[in-house]
Amino acid sequence: MFVMELEVKGLDEMIRFFEEAERSLLDELDAAVDSGAKLVWDTATTLCPVRTGRLKNSIHILKQKELERIIRADTEYAIFVEFGTSRMAAQPFIRPALEARRAEIVALIHGAVGRIFGR
Repeated sequence: MFVMELEVKGLDEMIRFFEEAERSLLDELDAAVDSGAKLVWDTATTLCPVRTGRLKNSIHILKQKELERIIRADTEYAIFVEFGTSRMAAQPFIRPALEARRAEIVALIHGAVGRIFGR
């Protein structure tokens, strides 16, 4: 009968390392997503048409869950301003804000990944 034993030392430390790396990566990425959302919010508030200021003041960032942000305007007429109606031309401010900041957001995310993996 042949018996072979294998002992792996440091497995607990390695598992802990990977768990910490995962948490660090998620924290870095979440911070990058948050920074990107703030860029979009800033641009959206700049692009937002202002009559009374109510629409502009309603723009905010929601954090639904980790790695997810929603930039939204909380007025009943925000959608009509953004997309227009049959009687009113669109005056988009959220979609162009995202498009204007897209490259910066991608750079923020790449930077976060690079910091974790040492690049």
